[in-house]
Amino acid sequence: MASGHATLPHTMTPGQNRSPLPSDYEDRISELEQTIAELEERLVRSRRQLEWWQQGRELFADSEAGATPEADTEPSDETASPINRADFVPTVDEIRATGAKPKLRHAVLRVFLDFPTRNGHEPSVAAGIIIDELTRHGWMPGGKNADNIVRHMLRELAKKGQLRRPSYGRYALAPSVRGSLTNGDST
Repeated sequence: MASGHATLPHTMTPGQNRSPLPSDYEDRISELEQTIAELEERLVRSRRQLEWWQQGRELFADSEAGATPEADTEPSDETASPINRADFVPTVDEIRATGAKPKLRHAVLRVFLDFPTRNGHEPSVAAGIIIDELTRHGWMPGGKNADNIVRHMLRELAKKGQLRRPSYGRYALAPSVRGSLTNGDST
């Protein structure tokens, strides 16, 4: 390039004796640019699909449909610990000790369990506050639709009776849940 002449790749098939014409280069460049554009579009679609599947896995990882036979077995008395129980929600310290992000269901319930009761009643909390708390702890799901995933989980927990929905967009821990999910520990 310092001499002012660029060395162009030879695009001719073996046995051809002519040098490529400028139109050959333009045609090949155009073909390659079109191929790259198509591959980039396919990559974007594949990434969107991957994100969708990952979000679905996170939402429904602990649902009955995705339960594995190992998850359905009871631990033996020697290995039984509250943290291994499917219905147990670990404390923030227990979650931090694992070094991993908790399942979204557990993370949401932990946030509710960390709100103090008011005169013996569970507080009604806006979905946005739950999202803020999940973000603060680093427990938010990934992706563009993270807020929607959390809102969906809140609705699912309300359907299962673990949360109440006193008004639109507000949720509270169901009264019977606090002791049953924490082994009687309210923290």
